[in-house]
Formats: sequence, C-alpha cells, structure tokens
Amino acid sequence: MYVVLGTVLATFLYFHQAYIVSMAISGFRGRIALFAKIDLASQRVDAGLASLFVVNRLIGRFGIGMALMVLPALAVVAIS
Repeated sequence: MYVVLGTVLATFLYFHQAYIVSMAISGFRGRIALFAKIDLASQRVDAGLASLFVVNRLIGRFGIGMALMVLPALAVVAIS
C-alpha cells in the first residue's frame, strides 16, 4: 500500500509541476529545456550522494585499489 500511495503522490506532483510550468512558460521548447535542466540537476545530486556513500564503504571494506577498479565500472552502469 505504501508503494501505491507513493506512486500516486509522485504522479500527482509531476502533473501539478507540469501544469505550473505550462502556465509560466508558453513555448514547447522552453518547457522541454526546463524539464531537462530539472532532470539533470536531480541526477547530479543523486549521483553525488550515492557516490559519497558507495565510495566511503567501498574504500573502507576493500581498499583504495579495488575502489579505483570498480568505481569507473559503476559510473558506466549509472550513465547507461
């Protein structure tokens, strides 16, 4: 039930955000550019926080050598 409520709330908030943006920005390309910037910013924050916690635990557990081998592979997986 928790997952369903979270999904419904996220969908509602997304459509409300789209409505607010459509009122503020009239052009289709402008709205696309704004949503692209929002998505990019949120991905950068998510990637930054995840890398902080992953790197800390990876280095603590396996050492710097293993971290230097595994982290580029994780970055490739995160991008694709």
